[in-house]
Amino acid sequence: MQQMRFRKLRIAWSSLWGMLCLFVVFFWVRSYWLTDDLEAAPSGYVQVFASCGRMVVRFEYKTTQTRFSWVSYPTAAPMPAGVDNRIPWCDLRFWPTFARLYIAHWLLAVIAGALMAIPWLPRRFSLRGLLIATTVIATVAGSIAWVDTTF
Repeated sequence: MQQMRFRKLRIAWSSLWGMLCLFVVFFWVRSYWLTDDLEAAPSGYVQVFASCGRMVVRFEYKTTQTRFSWVSYPTAAPMPAGVDNRIPWCDLRFWPTFARLYIAHWLLAVIAGALMAIPWLPRRFSLRGLLIATTVIATVAGSIAWVDTTF
C-alpha cells in the first residue's frame, strides 16, 4: 500500500520535469539557427539571450516602459567551439547594478532530466543497476562533451 500512496504525485512530478526537459532541448537545438532575446520587467528587469547553445540571463533593477518583449532573428555567424571569447557553459558574475548568469542549455536539460528521474529510483541498488547507470551517465556526458566542442 505504501508504493501506491504517492503514485500520482510521482507521475505529476516526472511529467512536469519531463516537459521542461523537452522544452529546454527544443530551445537548445533552436539556438543554433535562431537567436532569441527575451526581455521582461515584472518588478525589475530580466533579459534572457540565447544563441549557439548558450544562454545569458541578466537581472537588473531599473524601470522600463516595456513589460514583455520576445524577438527572434537568424544567427548571423555561429561561434566556433575553439574561440576564446565564447560564452562559458556556466558562470555567475555580479556587478554593482546587475547580475549576469551564463549557462549552457545542456546543463539545464541534464538537471531537468535528473529531477524527472528521482522519484522512480529504487531504494536499493544492485551491482548490475550500478553498472547500467554508470554506462548511461558516461554516454550522456561524452555526447554532451562532443556536441559542446564540435558545435
